[in-house]
Amino acid sequence: MIDRARNLDKAAELRFPSNRVICVRSGVERYAFLLRDIKELRINGQGSEFRLASDIRFLRAKCCPDLEVGSLKVDFLTQPTTPGTITEVDSRARAITVTLDHPEMAAQLGGPTKEDGEQGFFGMVLLDALYDTKKVVHYYADRVDVKSPGVVRVFNEEPGWGTLAKHVKPGRARVDLPVPGIAHRFGPGALFAIDDCKNVTVSHVDVWSAPWFTFHLFRNEGQVTFRRVNVMPKPGSQKVLSSCRDAIHAKGNRAAMLFEDCVLAGLGDDAFNISTHCSRVRAIESPTRITVSQQFPLGHIPFRVGDTLILMDPGTNCKVAERKIINVDEIPSSNPNPRPKENPWAPSSVLTLDSPVSDVARKGLVAWSRESSNPMTIIRRCVIRRSCRLQTPVVMEACDVQAFLWFYGDSMEGPGPESLAVRKSRLWTDGLAHPSGALTVSGFEKSRRESVPVRSDAVLQRVELIGNEIKGIVRIANALEVEATGNHITTPDTAPIRFEHCGRIKQE
Repeated sequence: MIDRARNLDKAAELRFPSNRVICVRSGVERYAFLLRDIKELRINGQGSEFRLASDIRFLRAKCCPDLEVGSLKVDFLTQPTTPGTITEVDSRARAITVTLDHPEMAAQLGGPTKEDGEQGFFGMVLLDALYDTKKVVHYYADRVDVKSPGVVRVFNEEPGWGTLAKHVKPGRARVDLPVPGIAHRFGPGALFAIDDCKNVTVSHVDVWSAPWFTFHLFRNEGQVTFRRVNVMPKPGSQKVLSSCRDAIHAKGNRAAMLFEDCVLAGLGDDAFNISTHCSRVRAIESPTRITVSQQFPLGHIPFRVGDTLILMDPGTNCKVAERKIINVDEIPSSNPNPRPKENPWAPSSVLTLDSPVSDVARKGLVAWSRESSNPMTIIRRCVIRRSCRLQTPVVMEACDVQAFLWFYGDSMEGPGPESLAVRKSRLWTDGLAHPSGALTVSGFEKSRRESVPVRSDAVLQRVELIGNEIKGIVRIANALEVEATGNHITTPDTAPIRFEHCGRIKQE
């Protein structure tokens, strides 16, 4: 089907039988749908559920303009995690005893395998939290002993036993344990990897389990729309975890992104991680030419002619220059270690600018392109049950968020939002990992450690917090302009919104 669609010079639809279960035990490069350079393709599941073998992922699309994926469900033939109930917490032995929902899974459990890029081998414990919310905390599985049929003892050498001993209610607290060889398995990548595409629509998709990231969105253009896309444990499964890592991991997109009417719950990591890869200035070649290189050496975010280059001083959290790029010369990395063709080492870039920067530019400045940093992201009417790391401009409207929202920037990812708005939403803190915070806006990383007065050239120009219901404390730091009006805030603190080093503040 895919080969035939590739050879058509017109739009094509891959339409599957309606409301079936379709088992996928093999794939091209371990993907059920491996799509490269196919235009105007629609995958229509007609409500069917795709169940994948443990080493298979659903879709990798690269350079596929006008791609649509819709009306389907995705799960695995063997689950990445398995649920149970904690019956004992033994802090001295650093172990919990778990009665499994599926006793036959006891023989399949164990510690990490270190195979196929397996990362951070953990399950999650579900705890009661403040304001009738739920909180999940990581539980690393270093070793598993089978005590009796369906009962296991799981050892964890990581810290955090004070939280477990205090908050776990034996016989009530639920846990999902990772299954070796499936959970946190990097290879071959995200369940849905959508890279370098223009105009993407994903709609009416339910994902019930994912061994690693669910959706990875990288360097896309045009419009990216997610509508009624749910990442959550399968109803009736009693599972704690859906995706072992992020639900939406979006980096370096030039596209306008819209996420509407989605449910993101049961995640081992962030609901949204929206950022880019920042660079650092390595050399000043001339008054109008500088050399920059990406801090994180993989997943290159290229500069383009016509882009707006922003240079920022990480010590002050302030922009020192904005210039148009009029020429880009890339220099391949000198790193001797080979990388796969799909993900080579990021090159350095020699940028020619439309006017001099020699009076302000110096080595170590943080550099990025405004156009390649997710310049317009809207999250609307979404239900979010896991923390969000948002490092580029975002508008959040009419959302229900029982998690920690963190708007910030750092020198590796970042760069930090220039503007953000949260309107008519419900924000509830979980009260454990972040006992006082429902939302934190902190600008660039260094400004969290140093008292730097806000300046007119601060990266974070405007924050809007309008008409929200908030249970927890809000902290806003290093913003030039803040409007916080019409919010109803419940908190034991005497100052429900903490302003630190902000400029103009409108508050009602």
